[in-house]
This record gives sequence, structure tokens and C-alpha cells, in this order.
Amino acid sequence: MPKSPPSAAFSREKRPQMIGIVGFQDAGKTVAAESLIREAKRRGLEVAYIKHDGHADQVDWPDWEKSDADTVRAAHAGARWTLVASARGWLVHDWQAQCSSLELWLARLHAVAGEQAPDIAIVEGVKGSWLPKVAVVASEAEWDKLMAAGAANLVAAIAPKGCRLPVPVFAAEDAARLLAFLLADDF
Repeated sequence: MPKSPPSAAFSREKRPQMIGIVGFQDAGKTVAAESLIREAKRRGLEVAYIKHDGHADQVDWPDWEKSDADTVRAAHAGARWTLVASARGWLVHDWQAQCSSLELWLARLHAVAGEQAPDIAIVEGVKGSWLPKVAVVASEAEWDKLMAAGAANLVAAIAPKGCRLPVPVFAAEDAARLLAFLLADDF
């Protein structure tokens, strides 16, 4: 059963529209996210992107960084948090995080964004969450497998022309129409 939306992850005045993107490996989820991000930016919206790395959930030590990187060496020495920073941005890593919850990720994003909270947050992965989601599938059979794998709250799909699914189907190149549907919040 999907959890409920977080009550305090974002202030009521600046809560972003949440959009999930799900599908199997190499289905085109990241390409779909990029298209939606470009379209949202074209509309003047601020966008956040969260990527759930399910493979990193399965190992004791995620390999997001090169094994000989300074931040990895610092983490092996005992640092809980490392931050790679420059004048162009930064990336923080909590090496001891034990919780893999969308609610925690949103709370962390809010803590960092503060008054600059996004208008839209696109979350790739977390198929069983409460988020309204777009499934990226190649066929009806793949849709069925995604549903059997625990996908919940699917409101739209990116699929080939002619694919018959129980939700509105959009072409991969139709990000403008898909984003308009998602922002209408009629589901």
C-alpha cells in the first residue's frame, strides 16, 4: 500500500507538484524525465529531480563515486557526510543513511531548497510510492509486469502508438502534452 503524501515535507504555500516516473531498466525513464524537465523549464518552472538507485539499496557500500575519490577515502576514514563543492554547485552524500524513503528525501530537499523550493519535483523510481506516476513501457505485457512488480498510482504512460492501457498514453516525444496533463491534476 502506498504511503500518504508527506504533511510537512514542503510548506503548503510552496509544495511542488510531484511526478513519478517508473519502468524497467533501460525503458527510457531518464529520457522521459529529461523531456519533462526541459518542458517545465520552457514554461518558466523550477524543477527538482530525485533518482532512486535501487541497485545501491542492495549493497553495503554504494558505488556512486570513483573508489579512489577523496570523498570515498574520507568516508572510509569515518566521515558520515561528504560534500563535493565548487562555484558551480555541490553534491552531498550521507554515507550512513539507513532509510530509503521518499518522505525523507523530500524533507532533505526541502531543507536544502528552503525558500527556493521547486515548482515540480520529478522522482525517477519508487514504483510503490503514493506519487502519481508515469509508466514508461514498450507494450501491454510490460505494463502488466510493472503492475505485478508493485507499481501503484499510475496515472499515465509513455508507450508506443497503439498500446492499449487503462491510463492516457503519450508518445515519448510529446512532453508538452504529458506535462499539461500532469499539471492539470485531474487524475
